[in-house]
Amino acid sequence: MRARWLVLMVTGLLTLGVACGDDDGDDSADDSGTDSSEESQLDDFREEAQGGESDLDLEEVLTLAAEDVEAYWAEELEPVFGVPYEPVTAFTTYTSETDTAELGPCFEGLPYEEVMGNAFYCPLDHTVVYDVENPPADEFNRFGVFGPAITIAHEWGHSLQPGIGYSEADSVLLETQADCFSGAWSAHALEEGTELDLPEEALELGIASQLLFGDPVGIDPAEEGAHGNGFDRINAFLLGFDGGPDACAQWSEGNPPPITEIPFLTEEEAGSEGNLPLDETIERVVADLDIYWSGVIEDFGGDFEAVDGVEGYDADDEDSVPDCEETPDDPDGQVFYCSDENVIAYDEILFEVTHEDLGDFAVAELIARAYASAMQGQLDLSSEGVDASLQADCFSGAWAGSVVFDEHDSGDVGVELSSGDLDEAISGFLAQSEQGAEDFGTLSERTRAYQTGFFSEDGAANCAAVTEDA
Repeated sequence: MRARWLVLMVTGLLTLGVACGDDDGDDSADDSGTDSSEESQLDDFREEAQGGESDLDLEEVLTLAAEDVEAYWAEELEPVFGVPYEPVTAFTTYTSETDTAELGPCFEGLPYEEVMGNAFYCPLDHTVVYDVENPPADEFNRFGVFGPAITIAHEWGHSLQPGIGYSEADSVLLETQADCFSGAWSAHALEEGTELDLPEEALELGIASQLLFGDPVGIDPAEEGAHGNGFDRINAFLLGFDGGPDACAQWSEGNPPPITEIPFLTEEEAGSEGNLPLDETIERVVADLDIYWSGVIEDFGGDFEAVDGVEGYDADDEDSVPDCEETPDDPDGQVFYCSDENVIAYDEILFEVTHEDLGDFAVAELIARAYASAMQGQLDLSSEGVDASLQADCFSGAWAGSVVFDEHDSGDVGVELSSGDLDEAISGFLAQSEQGAEDFGTLSERTRAYQTGFFSEDGAANCAAVTEDA
C-alpha cells in the first residue's frame, strides 16, 4: 500500500496490459509469489479442509483428471465457441531422468532444471506435460487430488486457445482465461462427480492454490510470462466456476475482466515490498474510510457519523479490552466495532503479526471490515449473522475497488494500493478461516463477497442488497 501522495494511479495497468510473449507453463515453486508465512497459512488451511487422504497416487490422479477434462471439453467447447474440440496429441509425465527432447519441440535442448517443477502446454505439437518428480509447488501433498487436477485443467485450457482463435493475446490474459477454463471444469467435476472423488472442500482448496500460484510481488503484468496475481487468478477461476464456459468467452470476445496486478513503481516501494509502517497504515486507512463512507452514506440519503477512533488492546489484560455489546467472549486475535464507544477495537498482537507476516493491506482489510460493521448500523442493516458478515466483506471490497479505480477523492490523506495488496486481503481470509465458517462464511463465500464489492460499478449499493435479499 502506498501513501496517496507518493504516486499517481498508473492508467492502463488495470485494464489489459501491453504486449508480452507466451509462457504456457505455471510458475515453478521457486517462482511463486507467496512468501513462507503465507505458504504456512495455505498449508494450515489445507490440513483443515482436505479431509481424508486419497488412495490414488499422483500418476493416477493425473490420468483420471486428463481423461475427465478431455471428455468435458469434447461436449462443452463447440456449443459456446462454435468450433469442434481438438484432442491434445499426447499427455506425458516426466522426471529428471527423462530426455527432454522426448517431450516435444518446445523442450528440445532444455536441461531438466529449466522445466523442473512445472506443467506445460506446447502449442507446437499440441501436447501437455507434467513433472511428477517435482510437482508444481508440491501441490499434490499440499492440496490433495484437486491440486494436480486443476493444474491439468489449466493446461488443457491453453490447448483450447489456438482453436478458438485466442493464442496471440497478452500472456496474463491467456493465463487468466486458462484459469477460467479450469474453474468451469472444476464446477462440473464437483457437481457431476468424477473418479477422482474430489473432497467437498475442493473449491476452497482451489482458491487457496490459485493464491499460491500468483505471480511474485512486484511483477509487471505486461512482462513476458506474467500469469496474474493471486487475486486476478482467483477471480478468473471463480468466473469459470460460477458461469461455466460462457463466462470464459469474454476473454476471446475482447472483454476480459480487469487485471489488477501492478508493478512496484519506485525502488523505495520495492525495498519495503509496498508496505507502509503499521501506525501509518492505520492512520491512512481510517482517514480514507472516513472520506469513502461519508460519500456512501450521503448517497443513501443518510447523515454520516465517522468512527471516533481505532484503539488497540492487550488481550491478556481484561481492563484494556472495551466492554461493549459486541465484545467477543474471547477477544484474543479479534477486531470488532464497539457501538457503545463508537470505536474499532483490535488485538494489538493481531495487527502486529498480520502486518509482519502478511502485509499492510491485510491490516487494512481488517479495519475496513470493522468499519463496514459500523456503517451497517447507519444504513439500518443487520450486523449479526453470517449474511451480515459476508456483507461486511463485500463493503470492504467495495472500498478497495473505489481506491483502485479512483472513485473517491481522499486527497493527501488516503492510500493507493501497491503490488501484492489484494493478495494480502485474501491471505487474511485464509488466516481467519479457523474462526469458523458458521460465523464468517467459507473462504469461497468471503472471497466472492469481497470481489463482488471490488468489481461492481456501484459496489456499496450492491453490497447493501446482500442481506436484504437473503
